[in-house]
Amino acid sequence: MHENGAELASACTACHGTGGQSQGAVPSLAGMKAARFSERMQAFKTGDGTIMNRIAPGYDSREIDMLARYFAAQPTATSDEAGDK
Repeated sequence: MHENGAELASACTACHGTGGQSQGAVPSLAGMKAARFSERMQAFKTGDGTIMNRIAPGYDSREIDMLARYFAAQPTATSDEAGDK
């Protein structure tokens, strides 16, 4: 059983980046409003999406809420931080 959002979010790092700050084509999660994150995860659980519709069903509502709060609290990268100087 996971105790915090950071622990759960470690599984998201490979695609969505550390702290939800994607460095590629996959959407960043950092700074996403918690309600939006939860809404998208619920949609993925019902079959919406590509790979996420296979991943999201593994999370219960409590875990989704933990992830939503964690990613909402993460800073979003500015263009300078992202290397777009």
